[in-house]
Amino acid sequence: MDQLDFSPNIVKLVSGLWQHDVSGHLLITTRRKPTALANDIRDFDERCCLSLKCFEIEEGKKFLFRRFGIVHDEEVERVAEKLVQQLGGLPLALEQAGAYIKSLPCTIPQYLELYDKQHIRLLNRQKATRVSEYDSPERSAVRTTWHLNFGHIKQSVDDGRAASRFLYASAFLNPNEIQKDIINIGEPPIEDEEFGECVKTPLGRRQVLKLLTDFSLFKETLSSNLSVHHLVQEVILENLNPEAELQSINDAILTFYNWHKLCLHSYDLVRHLKRMIKQSNVDRTKIFQPKTARIVYEYAVHLSANSKHDEAKEVANFANDIFNLSNQQVPAISLFPHTMPLPELVRRHIQYSCNAPATSKKDECRDGVEMQSPSVTSEQLEEMRMKGNDLFKKGFYNDALKIYYDAIDISRNTAFFDVRLLSNRASVYLKLGQYDEALEDAEEYILQRPKCWRGYARKALALVQLKDMQGAYVAASLAYYYKRNIFHDFEPFRVTFDSSLEKSLYVCHSTSNFSTALRKIRISHLRRNLSNSISDDLQVVILEPDHYLVSVQTVGSDLVYGNDKVHSIGNCILVGSEGKCSVTFDDNLNIAFVKNFVAYNVRFYSRFTNCHFLSGSVVKLAHCSFESSNHSYTSFCSFGELKVDFCTFSNCTKGGLLVVGDAEIENSEFFGNATALEVRKGGRLLVRKTRMYGNKQGLLIGPQAKECVVEDCDLYDNESCGIFVTNCASDVTIKGNHVYDNDELGISVTQNSNVSILENEILRNDGWGIFIVDHSQAVVKENKIHHNQCGGIYLLNCSVGKSVIEYNNISFNSGPGIYEEDSLTKRKENKLQDNKEERNQSTAQSEAKLCYCCKKPTTNLKKCSNCFTAQYCGKNCQRSDWKNHRGICDRLLSDGSIALNYVRDPLMAIYSSPNERDPSDDCKYTFTLALRGASLLPVGPKYCQPPNATSWFIVKMSAGVSVEQGKGYDPSVVRLYDRSLKIDGFLTGADQIYHLVWKHGAMAEMFIYWRKLFMWVKGPEDGKLRVFINEFPPYQNW
Repeated sequence: MDQLDFSPNIVKLVSGLWQHDVSGHLLITTRRKPTALANDIRDFDERCCLSLKCFEIEEGKKFLFRRFGIVHDEEVERVAEKLVQQLGGLPLALEQAGAYIKSLPCTIPQYLELYDKQHIRLLNRQKATRVSEYDSPERSAVRTTWHLNFGHIKQSVDDGRAASRFLYASAFLNPNEIQKDIINIGEPPIEDEEFGECVKTPLGRRQVLKLLTDFSLFKETLSSNLSVHHLVQEVILENLNPEAELQSINDAILTFYNWHKLCLHSYDLVRHLKRMIKQSNVDRTKIFQPKTARIVYEYAVHLSANSKHDEAKEVANFANDIFNLSNQQVPAISLFPHTMPLPELVRRHIQYSCNAPATSKKDECRDGVEMQSPSVTSEQLEEMRMKGNDLFKKGFYNDALKIYYDAIDISRNTAFFDVRLLSNRASVYLKLGQYDEALEDAEEYILQRPKCWRGYARKALALVQLKDMQGAYVAASLAYYYKRNIFHDFEPFRVTFDSSLEKSLYVCHSTSNFSTALRKIRISHLRRNLSNSISDDLQVVILEPDHYLVSVQTVGSDLVYGNDKVHSIGNCILVGSEGKCSVTFDDNLNIAFVKNFVAYNVRFYSRFTNCHFLSGSVVKLAHCSFESSNHSYTSFCSFGELKVDFCTFSNCTKGGLLVVGDAEIENSEFFGNATALEVRKGGRLLVRKTRMYGNKQGLLIGPQAKECVVEDCDLYDNESCGIFVTNCASDVTIKGNHVYDNDELGISVTQNSNVSILENEILRNDGWGIFIVDHSQAVVKENKIHHNQCGGIYLLNCSVGKSVIEYNNISFNSGPGIYEEDSLTKRKENKLQDNKEERNQSTAQSEAKLCYCCKKPTTNLKKCSNCFTAQYCGKNCQRSDWKNHRGICDRLLSDGSIALNYVRDPLMAIYSSPNERDPSDDCKYTFTLALRGASLLPVGPKYCQPPNATSWFIVKMSAGVSVEQGKGYDPSVVRLYDRSLKIDGFLTGADQIYHLVWKHGAMAEMFIYWRKLFMWVKGPEDGKLRVFINEFPPYQNW
């Protein structure tokens, strides 16, 4: 039933009374929605409708194999999967493809190869097999089926023309996610009054959407946007004449421009623009508009943000050409605020902004969840809760548990969910001995009612049974803080905790109270030592929100010992009640944590003091934060046993945390520190689910650390390496981490270290992904290593035959996938794809190879000798365009080049003169020796004519890190020389050139931490060279 209007006979057939006197079923297919059928047919029951969707991958493969009897092996299955994806799982398209394969006959790989070239035209060659004589011949092919639907839409009296116009524009957009709000009157308003009148109101826009979705041309996605099958788009494009095609892409880019979002559709639009400008029958002047250039530029931004810098540069030049061809007088920066590639800080900002925001567990409990429609009323829910309470009091715990469970299940995420149900259910779990479940409910209750004693009380009781007494004391103390008579009024506390816990509690609201409590605890500890008591009872200090100071004056000089003025704290639990409870250690006092110490929800500040967890101590830290201004030492050092959970170490000038004992760290953050986390000198470390970012150095392991495990951590945005391992003969395991966006190496392994690097994702680091040197050995297995700037894995002087590299996915790195020097590793089944294995470079040339005058495409274009941007197919066009070009020539020169200070420093002269350069005559910016790879062509005036200063020529730019000098190379200075060596020196103030070399250049011959890029320059003039920054020459081998 796909007719535009149902005939009376069809309506009678579907809704007639004759159906009551017969048995059996009538099967009818239609593209209409059930709601549309209910409106058109009397007594139509929507429940009778079965929704038929496109095949999933496995379903589509089975359909092909069974329907057409195709014999398949593993390779055919792989190709069949790709074919199903290409055809979008559309059953009719798969039927046509199978019919073609069977009738020719050919194989699935042969058909797919042909389909990649011809697309919808290939489907047009073979209709599907008709099932019966009643089948409509128009419905036996995808193309004719969609054409019938297009025709029905056009015939719609009120909205057909507007719907068709939007439909045609959508052929140029991303088919999977089309926002509904792009149906609008445009900006500026569209000239088509009929269209504007139709879509200027919300009701009119809904009518257009209804018409398109009623005929299954569009579908709503889970995000309430629209999707269109890509075969629909192909059928539309196949039948658009050049004028209609131009109007439709202009609708997509210009008319609907106010909907645009960063790169959501720009990939598809740019793809179509590249295709259209090469066609001879297109009026390109209608394409060359600033808004067109802007959306192409946004695609370049997206590519660069995802570290696809070569492709981004090419697309950015395409945007520049579109902008320039529109003959604008304003500079390009007015439309394109950033150069390509994006500055690294901007790139990361965009990258991180595109990530979904992290949510807390509290958000997951309520705030971040859409409220559902409840299936019970609040009165019914309260009745269920009271019934559960009654069963609990009578001892029918399993029956009460079922009531609570059902009540929570039907009301969770509704507006009247009663959090008391969680506390009630936790009580039942405690009675039934299900302590883990009780703890989970208690913690969820605390998240939603953080100032209520009930959650802490249930948590304390559960932790006692789970043998975590210190955790139980923390929870019990918070329950006491919010209900001071809990030890007397709450019977489970009277039974579980004796009176000694209540007597050991101190509640502090000022520095004076806190100091008194510390003195009492310290004196009690000293007395216990004198009496040889072995009691492990911990005293609890509860801090109300305030700022507390620990100094010689506050704790008393009698409790400070040694020349270093050390005050010890131990055998106590420090609990922050709520809000900001901060403790500052005075500049003249060093703190030693001894014996057992627990801290919960406290902020610690150390200005210039040391806070050491001494050998023999057992320290647990949870939900605490640590900051330090100590410029000499890492303030927080652990020599004993340390457990850290949900803590933050930030803005520590020397380092966040140093581990020399045994430490277990989970769910924590280290940021803004000199070194995030360090373990050495016999220390053992287990760190999981922790983030280390924005530090000068990420994780530092060694020297001489023992067993270390780093698992499920994020290490990113650090100024040096993500993970640095040095001189660690013991096993170090780095597994399941994300190491990305670090300014140097991802993971560095040096000096006889032994490391297992397993199942990590290592990406977008400015150096190598993995760097293994100095007789170290490593097992590198099942990692994803991609988009790293220098390359994937580098090995130098590694233990021969002891390192293993296997089952890694190494792709899209801007250098070799695996590069070895003086090493011999065992390799097995690594997938290397699209790495820059050869020394070459992209020319970044635009797709718009058009004459700036006649706008015709051609390959042999000559550039303007002044701006080096405008290009012409011949002298006639150049002369004809001079009147227009004269006004923008200087702007194009300024947009496409920069003038930089050039200092001659003939370092390479050793290769053109028998007199070696005096090593003592060294420039602070350069190496002391000029080194060149043996495979390079010779340089000097006898090998190349010296360039003319009035025309552009090719130079080699070099930039990198000067390891020989033991310091980072100045990024504002770039070395350069031309082949004749007339230009041989360096550029100053060349940060942008350094960035271009580093992102687009090839690895240097002699130094893997240097890169080279061949560029066009002009000059020198008045001590300056003009460097052209848009397009690059081909790679040169000198």
